[in-house]
Amino acid sequence: MSERDGHLDQLFQILVGYADRAIEEFDERCRSWPLDPNQNEVHEVVGGLLSRQTTLAVEIAHGPPMWTPHIAPLLLRPMVDLRITFAWILQEPVTRSRQFVRYGLGQVKLSMEHLKAKLAATGGDPESNAQVKMLQQWIDGQRFHFLTEVNVGNWAEKDLRTMATDCGCETLYREDFQNWSSATHSMWHHIQPFSLEPCRNPLHRGGHRVPRASLPFPPDLDYPRAAAHYLDDTFEVFDTFRGEKPNCASALEWFESELAKLGDRIKVRPTTPEDPPMVSNKSPSIVDSVRNSNQES
Repeated sequence: MSERDGHLDQLFQILVGYADRAIEEFDERCRSWPLDPNQNEVHEVVGGLLSRQTTLAVEIAHGPPMWTPHIAPLLLRPMVDLRITFAWILQEPVTRSRQFVRYGLGQVKLSMEHLKAKLAATGGDPESNAQVKMLQQWIDGQRFHFLTEVNVGNWAEKDLRTMATDCGCETLYREDFQNWSSATHSMWHHIQPFSLEPCRNPLHRGGHRVPRASLPFPPDLDYPRAAAHYLDDTFEVFDTFRGEKPNCASALEWFESELAKLGDRIKVRPTTPEDPPMVSNKSPSIVDSVRNSNQES
């Protein structure tokens, strides 16, 4: 095995180890949270959001091909959104969990009504349609569909910026959410650096850029690290809400420690004049260093 392959294997083992530990953290929190039958919606909403945040962090850790500016922001922005929503709900868990659930039910009811109208307009029978029945049963399993209201506005009746201010996440919204939003909305300050490249035609005299589909970028370890930090931050919000911490070790702390150790092993590798300069173990240099490690001839 080449030195490069050995380093890549170590990096993948760290990522797998982090994912396992993140799930362990999630599971322990769920096990230690006793169910209150009078607050089923709180348990379902809070537990469901915590589950999704864990899943996103784990999926990003498992997917190096996603660690590019083309894909990673599409996953990290929802994690920031969830983190803010999570903290906001926990300020008034009973009322806001109910708001969250009923808005979602209303959205499904709205989709169902649109489907029924489309079927009726084309001569179909909406009431016998399998998809309409499935949607109605899903709603009825939680709240009778005829009692379900449709809210076409914001589920929280305020925008995310205001929610972030309410729960002390102004910096997270201003820096992280806004940063990832440029990719989510395909705005110019994301398109220009990541979907265009300088024209190489000498007859065009330069000075302009041309589009290139799937412009390649090397995997950047900062993306899964950001996801790990968002998950850890969400865990902390939950722990504050519950007033207790789990007994298991922090997946984030283990992740950062193992990355630092790997970075140090790569950094102290003997170099030759042909080698690229080694950099510190701050990401994404670990990925770069692994990629540039000497290979067996």
